[in-house]
Amino acid sequence: NNVSSYLAQILFAIHPTHVEAVANAANRPHILGLLFNLAIVDPSCPLVGVAVCNMLALLTAETALFQLPAVVVTMAAIRYRQLYDERSKSEKVEPTTPANNEEN
Repeated sequence: NNVSSYLAQILFAIHPTHVEAVANAANRPHILGLLFNLAIVDPSCPLVGVAVCNMLALLTAETALFQLPAVVVTMAAIRYRQLYDERSKSEKVEPTTPANNEEN
């Protein structure tokens, strides 16, 4: 009986299918959906690419639906930052100090 328990322990230790490997294989569609949603965030991605990546993300995992608000907020933040940088480069506003305001 002792030999069979040691044999079962050794077999479990060297067996290639552990719980972690099975769990990672089961989560593969969620990771794929996340990658498709991350491709949408790229500002240079055309509108057709956004639609295709969004459709593929939704087809791989239903959790992509819940990632979509985060993607939209991230896209808006990136675009806002780009517009802010473009505006600050074009205006080149001098910093205002109290001494400059008193002279006027």
